[in-house]
Parts: sequence; structure tokens; C-alpha cells
Amino acid sequence: MAPLQTEQPGHFPHSKQLAKVGDGQKKCPREVVGISIANWELSVKKRFKLAHPMKAISSVLVVEDNAIALKTLSALLSALGAQTVCEADSAEKALECIKTQSFSLILTDYRLGGMNGVQFIEQLRANGNETPVIVLSGAPDKTGVMRAATYNRVDFFGKPFRMEELAGAMDRLVAA
Repeated sequence: MAPLQTEQPGHFPHSKQLAKVGDGQKKCPREVVGISIANWELSVKKRFKLAHPMKAISSVLVVEDNAIALKTLSALLSALGAQTVCEADSAEKALECIKTQSFSLILTDYRLGGMNGVQFIEQLRANGNETPVIVLSGAPDKTGVMRAATYNRVDFFGKPFRMEELAGAMDRLVAA
């Protein structure tokens, strides 16, 4: 069986497929294209078992203030094999969550309400937490990228990203 084809092979196309619904909220992309969450996750699993078998990751914390992106990233990580995916809609809530639970990997947006992704990493490291972190940004700035690069086990990805590259970075950071 061949990998699923998208308009841009390897890209996560759903951000372009959002549609407005009656009250102005955006629908989840998998509802817009008319497939169920289970079918969407299955299609992602089939594709990446063929294209990039990702090593199992026991637990991931996703930090994203956009509710749709948060749910989409969580579903993607589950589909790729993360055993537990926890969600936080702010860096401050993520820091509270980290006090009671440990994670194999943290995936955070750069631009968050309140503390940004790099400030989150700074706080995380100041608290002695060395969990690997991937920072995602639709509009990365040089200063933020340079600050993030000063920390061990941190990688920075622009949006949109290639899923194969993200999965590879996750494998590499968790293995380090």
C-alpha cells in the first residue's frame, strides 16, 4: 500500500481546509473533509508506518493557545504512536501540569498568550526540567530562534512543517 497523497506530499494540509460555521468558530479540519477522526488517524498511521516508522513515545505535552491547532496536533501525535498526549492552552498551565507529571517530549507553539514558547523553555530549564522541546512557529523571529538554540534538546520548526521531519526530530530528541 502506498502512502497517502496530499497536495503537498509530506505536509500537514489541514490548516488550509478550515471552514467557518454558523457562530464564527472554525470546524475541525477532518470534519470539513468529511472523514471521521478515527478514519483520519488511521490514514495518518498507515502513511507513517510506510514513510517514517516513528519510535514509540510514552508521553507528550502539547502547548498551543489555538484550540483547533491544539486538538489537531494532539490527534496527529496520537496517530503517530504517542501513548499519552496531554494538552495545555498556555505556557503557564503547562508549567503547572509539569509539576505533577513528567513527559518524554513537549511540543509548544512559539507565540502564546502570556509567556511565549522560548520564555516557557527558559522557565522550564530554570526549574531543572530537561525534557526535550520542539517549538513550532508560523512566524519565527531570529531572536526567538537564537534563544531557543542555546538550550540542549530543543528544536525549532516553522509552520507549515513536513510531518516526516517533525517525526524525525521527535525521534532524535527523545533518543538523545
